[in-house]
Amino acid sequence: MAYTVRRIPELSAEVQDRPGLVADLTAGSSQAGVVLQGLIGYTAHGDRAVLAGVTEDVDKVSAAARGLGWQVRRSEALLVEGDYELGLLHDLTQALKDAGVSLLRMSAHAAGGRFHAWFAVAPQDLDKAEAALK
Repeated sequence: MAYTVRRIPELSAEVQDRPGLVADLTAGSSQAGVVLQGLIGYTAHGDRAVLAGVTEDVDKVSAAARGLGWQVRRSEALLVEGDYELGLLHDLTQALKDAGVSLLRMSAHAAGGRFHAWFAVAPQDLDKAEAALK
């Protein structure tokens, strides 16, 4: 299977959930010239939402988020990109399982024969997870 694995900054924030939340974030990000390699969001704890994204434009995203009054947490995640083959996601997650790594968060999709995923793990498991995925 042809794919690459590399570390990428992940930014996350827990914020007040409301209509237009993601639109406001992406407006600020695009105005700042930010390239988001991935973004996920979900409702948490009633009226709260969690947004997490991977980007090389950490300073720009952090500034845009601070402009919205958000506190942003930064961590490192693993970005996997390449050619899609049936069973690839299973192979990757099985490798993490075999290495004893638990996922904090993940996002994966395939389209047009290409595969893109990011895996967030505990900081102490990052080296082990990276080795397992390569």
